[in-house]
Amino acid sequence: ESKYQTISIIDIRIDDKLFNIPTSYYTIIDSGTTISYFPNELHNKIMDEFKVFCSKSNKCMGEPYQSEFGRCFKVNQNINFNQFAESMPILTFDFGNNISFEWNPHNYLVNVTNVYDSTLNLCTGFLGWGYFILIKLFRNIIGK
Repeated sequence: ESKYQTISIIDIRIDDKLFNIPTSYYTIIDSGTTISYFPNELHNKIMDEFKVFCSKSNKCMGEPYQSEFGRCFKVNQNINFNQFAESMPILTFDFGNNISFEWNPHNYLVNVTNVYDSTLNLCTGFLGWGYFILIKLFRNIIGK
């Protein structure tokens, strides 16, 4: 028996691109993590869609690279956090009954810039795994 309350995820959208989510995924409210884990198949679809989104003009304004924090970007010179966040996609999670959650880049981006970096380094914080966790400020949503 689970110690968490769960609800089903019906669909996920990235920049209004709809993904068909199997009904076996559920969300659980939790807190305390920076990294968001997605089932590998879903993670790959999300990251493929990120690549498509980032290929558009004035989107994902930075040089991409992979790290332990997921897909990261060395942000272009003269671009601040807010400008970069506005160039990234919004993820929307639909739970049915007209309930949805928009996960905006200001909330999912992880700042991994260190004192030796000459530019801002920001990561999605999305990794593939058997579970996934969504972050919005201090609340996370976990699914299996």
